[in-house]
Amino acid sequence: MKGLVGDAVGNMSISPSSRDIVLAARRGLFILDLESPLEVPRFLPQGGTWDVADVQWNPHPQRDQYIVSTSSEKLLIWNLLLVGKTSIEHILKSHYRAITDINWHTTECDTVASTGLDSWIYAWDLREPQRPIFGFSAFKGTVPSSLASLALAQL
Repeated sequence: MKGLVGDAVGNMSISPSSRDIVLAARRGLFILDLESPLEVPRFLPQGGTWDVADVQWNPHPQRDQYIVSTSSEKLLIWNLLLVGKTSIEHILKSHYRAITDINWHTTECDTVASTGLDSWIYAWDLREPQRPIFGFSAFKGTVPSSLASLALAQL
């Protein structure tokens, strides 16, 4: 596997069906089919130079084509149904320092939240990805990553 991935895997997540795993590395995402684990994984290039702090597969079966990953202060929204040069559907930007944690909303399948070293928590609606639908910072320092989950619960 190391020969295929090439560099360190920063994080991983499992699909809602528990059939596939996504491994996130600096070069991009690797999708492994657990029913055929010896086959070459699908590779989705990122083209970035930043390590991936977090990757999360959308847990809702009706949106299982979406994966979100971090790239420094940006969120990358991957759509596995896109065919072409890239599978990145949206690049979401509001943080001014590195994002440390991301989580999908437990009941709203199009909503994802992020928190970063800038002490901000943002929630995004993929139907209106131009800007966050919600944001707050209650601290002057770093926000604990568990607060991203708390912010989602308040939506």
